[in-house]
Amino acid sequence: MQRLDELPAKDWGKGASSVIKPVMLSRGTLDSIDLEKTRLLCEEALGFECAMLGADRLILRHGSDRSGEPYWVLEIQAVPEIRTRQHVTNHWGIWVPDRQTVDESYEVLEANKERYGLLRVQNPRQTHEDGRDYSFYFEDISHVWWEIGEHPDEDAFMKFFGNGDWDQQGESGT
Repeated sequence: MQRLDELPAKDWGKGASSVIKPVMLSRGTLDSIDLEKTRLLCEEALGFECAMLGADRLILRHGSDRSGEPYWVLEIQAVPEIRTRQHVTNHWGIWVPDRQTVDESYEVLEANKERYGLLRVQNPRQTHEDGRDYSFYFEDISHVWWEIGEHPDEDAFMKFFGNGDWDQQGESGT
């Protein structure tokens, strides 16, 4: 196996030449100051399967049919306080099928802010580059930001990879 410093710099970001050959992106981790509220939000509102792995640890699973892989997992650790708050630009995004589902999701979360321990729920709006998506963001009790959104043209999103790096597009003629 090659050492990281032996890899050509221009090959970074090209999956075929990576040192590590991942099977899938499978999990992330979060902190929570209230596992009960976090579980209620994630299970009842967001549709995760949840399991307590101890008094201070919760694991969430969600099925996915986008990549053919069966699930992705979030591990949540109970902490007495959140030392580093997440910012809205570092959120967990959840895609829903359409604009109506975004609006219905907003109504449910806005009406149940106290029940789910939500600090704020922003209004739905056009988001991302050129307003291609419709979504809203909300912040939970542990200062974790989430986005509920519809993404009507996944093919356009996937074309970003086909176009390559933005700073190289002029050289390749794309």
